[in-house]
Amino acid sequence: MIENLRRRKKSLDNVFTLRRIAQDRWTIEFEDTSYTITNSTYTCSLLRKGSHCSLCGLCPYSTFCTCPDNLKSGISCKHLHYWQMQHDDSGCVETLAITACSEDAENIAPTVPTLKTNKCSIPFWLLSTRRRKWISRHDVKNSNFSWTAK
Repeated sequence: MIENLRRRKKSLDNVFTLRRIAQDRWTIEFEDTSYTITNSTYTCSLLRKGSHCSLCGLCPYSTFCTCPDNLKSGISCKHLHYWQMQHDDSGCVETLAITACSEDAENIAPTVPTLKTNKCSIPFWLLSTRRRKWISRHDVKNSNFSWTAK
């Protein structure tokens, strides 16, 4: 779980370009490198509890990236965390700069709304107490978080 949080933080430290190329595929580009992200139709049964990102709900078994860092089983790469926060099922997503998470590892709280989940939606009651409190404190639907386009 700690490794997932580290990789999620890495995804916030970079600005990627994300483009939808098919119904279930996106390309993600950074400088001169490009990878393909595929969202499968696999529905997570939560049997692998603890493998989902505790902040954005990303399941490493339902979404795949072609980068070499995504080979570790049960850990999602920074590209997948970025995709989870930024993808839009209706089409292309612009390049966005995102403010980073809190540096305090004990009290990790996102500074942007990250509740969008893919095929493996996690019921609210299964989320950690800390995550539910964060959701309750922030009005995610009518969010006033700042997103700055670059």
